[in-house]
Amino acid sequence: MSEKWEFVQEIRTVLNRKWTGEYELSTQRSAAVKARGQARAMLAERVAARRAADKANEEDLAEFLRLQSELESFDGRHESAIAAAKQVYVDAVARAADEHKKAISDAKAAQAQCVRHMRDRGERVADIAALTGLSGIEIGRLTRSLPSLAPDDEQSPDDRSSSEGSIADC
Repeated sequence: MSEKWEFVQEIRTVLNRKWTGEYELSTQRSAAVKARGQARAMLAERVAARRAADKANEEDLAEFLRLQSELESFDGRHESAIAAAKQVYVDAVARAADEHKKAISDAKAAQAQCVRHMRDRGERVADIAALTGLSGIEIGRLTRSLPSLAPDDEQSPDDRSSSEGSIADC
């Protein structure tokens, strides 16, 4: 019976607390404490997540800034490579122009020498023009482009014949 009696006493105590409001206060207090604990836990999770996000943002920002400086160096290297390539191009064009001028000059001088040799052998300008397809005026220009050599003054007949033989296409 003592168990029954303890049970009854317990029920009386609970009913007295409820009737006086003491039971509700302790229940409310424990609920508030529990809610505060839950709030702290939720805020701690939020703070930890924010810290992790800030750390990841710091790493991403550092990488971004490193790549930004790398991009700037790429621009500088790109511009200097283009400038060097342009200079190589300009030099190549100048060299090609010089080679072209020299080749043209050499060929024109050789043509003029051939025309002079034909004239020295007694061919008329009209005949040379008919053979070469050039006009008489162009034949005259070619022969005037060579320095004048008087056969008797500067070359002996042997020298003239050897120079005539050196130009195979004439």
